[in-house]
Amino acid sequence: PQGIVGTTGVGTFDTDGTNTYADILSAQTDVATVNALRPGCAYVADPASAALLMARSRFASTDTPIWDGSMLSGTMAGFPCRSTNQMSANTMLFGWWTSTIMAEWGVLELMTNPYSDFTRGLTAIRAWYTMDFAMRYPAAFTYDSSVA
Repeated sequence: PQGIVGTTGVGTFDTDGTNTYADILSAQTDVATVNALRPGCAYVADPASAALLMARSRFASTDTPIWDGSMLSGTMAGFPCRSTNQMSANTMLFGWWTSTIMAEWGVLELMTNPYSDFTRGLTAIRAWYTMDFAMRYPAAFTYDSSVA
């Protein structure tokens, strides 16, 4: 799977790696330019990037952080933000998450093999779940590959 970042048409923001408040707003501008700035938009970053943005002030001589709240449930510039180890190091995505499609077909299939390790009395269990993920509108996402 190529994921969101590997999909053609996903935008980029903050190409200089400074991650100021203006860069966070440019992510929103990037998505707004293609008419996708809607409810359901949110930021997702790796935990180290989240910590960096939590420690960085929005404006000079203030104590208001860019990422306000916790790593689990914060906000940036009015939109929700979350952190996960599923993001690569020093990366962040912003986009309209409700425009993604998760399709499933069939059912969860379970199969047992009682003879897989007979001498030790073990049974192997395998599970299949058939599904796929697609992006309805790739331009509704923008990516920062250099959070610093």
